[in-house]
Amino acid sequence: MLQQFVVLMARLAGLKSRNDPDVVIAETEAGLKQFTGLNPELVATLSADSLVSLLSARDPADHTTLAMLVLLLKAQGEAYLAINAEISGRARLNKSLQLLDRIDVERLPAELRPYMDVRAEIASRLAN
Repeated sequence: MLQQFVVLMARLAGLKSRNDPDVVIAETEAGLKQFTGLNPELVATLSADSLVSLLSARDPADHTTLAMLVLLLKAQGEAYLAINAEISGRARLNKSLQLLDRIDVERLPAELRPYMDVRAEIASRLAN
């Protein structure tokens, strides 16, 4: 599953570089379903606290799914900003930042750790 997620992240980076935000949004929605088991609409409406509670009910020690959620929300938020959907984009970036605070990076698989250095990037996007 982790390898599939890394492939998705590479694909999202390629789509972002080709300036294809609509496809990024579709891919992140599919990724949310596949890697978190959550409906994208539910993810959009629940608070960060509720999402953490929901995901940790399955396995309190699982920070991997939470990290995947952070990265997918970040990519989705950036894509929404690219199509001038400010409210949706900022909401997802804010939620991503809030969830990032809940992750113990040391508990993540080594393959996922390099992706988690995104705090400054998210904060910069929110400041603009």
